[in-house]
Amino acid sequence: MKLGLQLLLHAVAASAGFWVASLEPPMAHPPPLETKKAAVVAKVETSPRPPMPARPLSRAERLGLRLTPQRWPEVNMVIEKADIGELPGMLQVIFGSRYPDVRRRAVELLFMRWTELDRDAALAAMKTITSPQLKEMALGRILFEWAKSDADGAWQWVTAMEDDSVLQESAFEYLLANGAEKDPQGYAAWAAQIEDPFLRYKALDQVASTWGRENPKDAFAAALKMNNPVLRKRVLEVVCYQDKSGIDRAQAMDLILQLPDKAARIELLSDDWIRAFANDKPEAALRWLVSHADNPDLQKVSGTLGGLLGEQVKNVVELRAMALQVPAGVLRDAFSAEAAWRRATNGGSVQEARELLTLCGPCIERENALGIIEESATKP
Repeated sequence: MKLGLQLLLHAVAASAGFWVASLEPPMAHPPPLETKKAAVVAKVETSPRPPMPARPLSRAERLGLRLTPQRWPEVNMVIEKADIGELPGMLQVIFGSRYPDVRRRAVELLFMRWTELDRDAALAAMKTITSPQLKEMALGRILFEWAKSDADGAWQWVTAMEDDSVLQESAFEYLLANGAEKDPQGYAAWAAQIEDPFLRYKALDQVASTWGRENPKDAFAAALKMNNPVLRKRVLEVVCYQDKSGIDRAQAMDLILQLPDKAARIELLSDDWIRAFANDKPEAALRWLVSHADNPDLQKVSGTLGGLLGEQVKNVVELRAMALQVPAGVLRDAFSAEAAWRRATNGGSVQEARELLTLCGPCIERENALGIIEESATKP
């Protein structure tokens, strides 16, 4: 009996245990590998992305950042390292600069580099520039570099230009300005053979200007022996105004008086040399005139000097004394007549001008001066 009861109780307990176990949730199983990967991907996609590495600036872009007056020293550093393929882009960047002076200087630097790498490409690029000023500057730099190694080739190219006469004229000036310093007489001889009269004059003028400024003493000595009247006149004009030339103006004017062409020598002395002399040393200029008072060819020169002193000398008594130093005759007439009307028209006393005119004898200069003085008297 007891044994049976015990077996029955064991059976009931086992059934109850199974029933309770069936009510509990099953144990969690570890997720498969695919599920883990999906979770990682989802987390990555929802996280903020790290910044992408910055793109390095091109050389043209770096140049653009430096095209200001403050950063000008850096511009050359960028351009001098540029490759031929980078230059067109850099040129466009330069055109966009809002600083005109920086733009001009950068164009020169760029075309210096371009000519070093490929001169033909530089010439082609120069022709595409629409600004006449920038185009001239670009061509000037090309020719400057070109002439260093092949001056004859540069001259031939410029001489053959037919599509742009204005640019051709500028090109001549660039080449002459550089070459005339080294060989002024050679370049003068070359310029004198140019067939086109306008270009010939421009070329001679450029040679004379460069020569007279760079080496006035040699230029003056050579000019006195020149057969070309245009070149001679221009050289002597330029030399005249070189204050630190070391040339004695009185001696120079004596030599000019020996030129064979009367009209040319009087024009040079009256329009340039006596003016420069009087502005620098008025009393010395007057002494020179007085020492040549026997030369009637100096009538116009005397009038020019009188007019200049009439404006410069404030004391009319002093001015009258200067006029009396010039011996009576055509030179004093010209001197006092122009001194009188110049004084009247430059704020001086009309009465003083009339008194100066009494030093002038009857002549056309006196009549002209009197008309100007009386006209000045009627003005308020």
